[in-house]
Amino acid sequence: MKKAGLVLGGILAFLAVVAGLALAATCGLPAAAESFFTRIAAGDVEGAWRATAAEFQAATPLAQFETFLRTSALGDYRSASWNSRSVENAVGRLAGTVAVRNGGRIPVELEFVKESGTWRVWRLRKTAAGVDAPSAKPAVPDTAEANRLVAAGISLLAEAIRQDDFTILHRGISDLWRAQTTPAELRGIFADFVEQGLDLTDVVQAEPVLTNPPACDADGVLGIAGTYRHALAPLHFRLRFIPENGAWKLIGIGAEM
Repeated sequence: MKKAGLVLGGILAFLAVVAGLALAATCGLPAAAESFFTRIAAGDVEGAWRATAAEFQAATPLAQFETFLRTSALGDYRSASWNSRSVENAVGRLAGTVAVRNGGRIPVELEFVKESGTWRVWRLRKTAAGVDAPSAKPAVPDTAEANRLVAAGISLLAEAIRQDDFTILHRGISDLWRAQTTPAELRGIFADFVEQGLDLTDVVQAEPVLTNPPACDADGVLGIAGTYRHALAPLHFRLRFIPENGAWKLIGIGAEM
């Protein structure tokens, strides 16, 4: 009986350590959310936007962020309470309720990534009020917008290859594709680039030459293909996107030299 008691005590101690580690891993998330919303409430919308993750800024230009806040009560932030927080695959998550100055409460979800050791907002979700309707499908992009989509996608790939860390690419793809693949599987696709030490980070400084105007296929998938100049050889790319939450999100990416 004494031995069993010792074993049980060891299990309880282990569980306490695990709980403590989980709490330590997520302890910075509420403070990061508080800093983000406090800047917005103080009218420093640009400061809040510049404090978000680089991928957030690439996907949501400042003007779009300002429009979202103008049509959302989140700009009247007063306080927040979080009923769920976690860290998985280097992504921090908070879910809870934001209280606004008129007494209303808004359910929100935040996701964070660390940049230079600091948690930064990577995604903000707010449940829409009123009747639930399907999200509007984004328009087929013109050449300038297609170039921006390509540059964002190839930049994610380039950083993943440079750092040999495909969680970078995995975080930036569509929810649908993310549910069907893993960072390890993405690395397997581009293993040759990683093993060659190929650096593509500067390639997006130039404009790509598109093979054809951007177009959607019969399934509504947007395809963009073309070529970037590179010091070693031309980089040929094929990117595919689907509409998610009113924006085009990656569902496939291919590159060869």
